Amino acid sequence: MGTPKTNKNNLPESSGKCLGTHPTGRPVSDEKFRRRDADGCGRDDRAPRKAANDRGKVKIVRRLLEWFGENARDLPWRRRGDAYAIWIAEIMLQQTQVKTVRAYWERWMRALPNARALAGAKPAAVLKLWEGLGYYARARNAQAAARVMVEKHGGEFPQTFAEALALPGVGRYTAGAVCSIAFNQPTPVLDGNVMRVLSRVFGVGGDPRGKEAKERLWGLAEELVLIADWSKFDFPLRIAD
Repeated sequence: MGTPKTNKNNLPESSGKCLGTHPTGRPVSDEKFRRRDADGCGRDDRAPRKAANDRGKVKIVRRLLEWFGENARDLPWRRRGDAYAIWIAEIMLQQTQVKTVRAYWERWMRALPNARALAGAKPAAVLKLWEGLGYYARARNAQAAARVMVEKHGGEFPQTFAEALALPGVGRYTAGAVCSIAFNQPTPVLDGNVMRVLSRVFGVGGDPRGKEAKERLWGLAEELVLIADWSKFDFPLRIAD
């Protein structure tokens, strides 16, 4: 066998057309942009090409990854890697601080450890576990979503963004957070904190919750996530923290 050709970084040459470089210096081939969309159909996603060659965005990704590595919060639902557990935590965190959610989440997981248990529970018992968190529609939607999981997904949290987004009470942020944390998918997240950071860094003017600005912010978040995904890091966690 012959010696494989290497590039200037002393790494094997890509068999596909090089579209840019990964933050670590590795070449990014045409094949790297072959992804599957939320419905499971293949798509040729070359949108990150421009971002790949944007030194500013690459630098931001590097710094966020480094920061997260040193400052990431040790949260029990992240350690489990269980999509259901992560989803419950994300629902609770929508209107409540982390320090408050911990105890509620632990009590919930002891009583209702999976989607089947939640789907079959009495509504009064579900609301009792939620008591004190407020916004009780979240608990009702959670049980409705669990029933969908049992009926359509074998009692598991769905593994595609589109299917997650179709669940009762699950919005774009929650679907993206669960798919990213539980399944290591390059799905962006955008909440108030992320909006403020991206608006300042990229100079996005106007009301960040307005349609035009918000779509631009979602686009920026997706570009950064895709850059980070080349090295398979869970980037959405870093930008959310």
